[in-house]
Amino acid sequence: MKALVFRHSLAREAISAIGGHVDRRAYVAPFAPVRLTEVAELPLPAPDWVRVDTLFSGLCGSDVKQILLNGSRDNPLTALVSFPHVLGHEVVGHRTDTGERVVLNPWLSCGPRGIDPPCPACAAGRYPWCRNFRSGDLPTSIHLGNCAAAVGAHAERFAAHPSQLFPIPSDVSDEAAVLADPVSVSLRSVLLAPPPGGSPVLVYGSGTLAYAAIALLRHLYPDTEVWAATRPGARAELATRLGAHAVLPSVPDELVDSVARRIGTVPLSPWSKRDWLQDGPAVVYDTIGSTETVETSLRLLATGGTLVVSGVEPPKRFEWTPLYFKELRVIGSNGFGIETVHGVAKHAMEHYFDFAAAGLDLTPVITHRFPLDRWQEAVLALKDSRRTGAVKVLLEPRLAMASGRGGRGRRGGRGRRGGRGGRGLLGVTGALGRDGRAVVPGQPGRRDFQAFRCGLGCGLAGVLGRLPGEVLLGQGFGGVPGQVLARGFGQRPDGRVAVGGDASPADREVPAAADPRRHVLAAGPRRVRLDRGAVDHDQLEGEAGHHDDAHDADRDRRWIGHLVPH
Repeated sequence: MKALVFRHSLAREAISAIGGHVDRRAYVAPFAPVRLTEVAELPLPAPDWVRVDTLFSGLCGSDVKQILLNGSRDNPLTALVSFPHVLGHEVVGHRTDTGERVVLNPWLSCGPRGIDPPCPACAAGRYPWCRNFRSGDLPTSIHLGNCAAAVGAHAERFAAHPSQLFPIPSDVSDEAAVLADPVSVSLRSVLLAPPPGGSPVLVYGSGTLAYAAIALLRHLYPDTEVWAATRPGARAELATRLGAHAVLPSVPDELVDSVARRIGTVPLSPWSKRDWLQDGPAVVYDTIGSTETVETSLRLLATGGTLVVSGVEPPKRFEWTPLYFKELRVIGSNGFGIETVHGVAKHAMEHYFDFAAAGLDLTPVITHRFPLDRWQEAVLALKDSRRTGAVKVLLEPRLAMASGRGGRGRRGGRGRRGGRGGRGLLGVTGALGRDGRAVVPGQPGRRDFQAFRCGLGCGLAGVLGRLPGEVLLGQGFGGVPGQVLARGFGQRPDGRVAVGGDASPADREVPAAADPRRHVLAAGPRRVRLDRGAVDHDQLEGEAGHHDDAHDADRDRRWIGHLVPH
């Protein structure tokens, strides 16, 4: 069966990480540690386990961060995973023994490991607190999706212990059901610090966990004023649609200023000019967990307030003086289990189904659906979410391969980039061959197409406008072949370059800039000079391996090239 497998390899991870700073596709390239492959079906870990046919699975932020190598080698949780493993834990499927529609509680706690009696945490329904993640019938692992002996959800089939599978009520759609896991995560966050009466609360983030927190707060605590700190545009509109009373900017200083104005307080301005408040929201639910969001939350929380952190980003230094001065509480929020809502104790996923039956609808967060075979596009849609608008992206093993390149939206249409050839660093069309060279559409041996390769780790920041001067790119380093820089370049007799394999060279000319900043790439007997200028998005598109606000503001400025002697 097909499965998305992550294999721990320092060499692959290094090449992918370095290449990712050149072209984001390096994170999902054939040399990356993750790939879709045919795997033999693993034996069941124990006789009482069952198999489930995957209908579709959701890409969790943790899946994407692992694929994009967004982490640190000193992360303590490396002690609780085993390799290789099939990724994925948000899923809707059909049990092969009963045909029943189910969702998955992914935690590999005492029950799935065959440990009886269970540890005190599992006996109390606190499965993420299990003390036996390294014992029993399974190798070291926290949940499905990071266990070498149990296939995760990004596969055509997976296996689970019956105690992990929850039947989906007939009145709950598949699309609503696949959100059971992230909604349960946010339910736990809200219950750890319920909003106090009479004070506003703030949800920080633009992803599924943030939108789930907004909707849950409005559903469970209708009298509480809920603010959302999120990106402008469609993200802000979605937050409002799900019940946020106010949408505030997510830029730290602007957010602090907005909170001060809404509260009616005067900010305190230290030497650093990073204003902070003594009055603000009573609780902040931080679904990002970066040093920036944690520090900003401490600056704007009300004295004696609570910060609940459910997101995880690599650690860095931040200013935490307000933590002690305002006597704030910081609570980590991890996973879910048996939760008590309005005096009723049952599993978080069962609570969610009750909420859905009562009218809670979070399906608007599902923005993209891709066949499992096109997992690379799904991952990159989330990485480039500022442009694609991706929030929750689904993978469907049995979805037929579409003719267009874009993933289907919620209404079955193509995504924003549907129907066009794939474009990378310099707006190109084609595919990579097994040897890493460019496969250019058109007739074999046609001389007006050339592929240029550059060595990984060779200062491509200069090509992307981050550094001035010239950057020479070789064929590789340390025996590692270079990465493809461009495909589908047609050389014109006048020395210009036509971009794209889906049009003739004459139709896709890229003019030279009037005042070039020169960057040089070694390309055999010739060299390419890249000049900065304005270019239409459909003509030429490319960016570094990360996306930021400054890039968004300048998104229409791209690099254009023409062949010149050098």
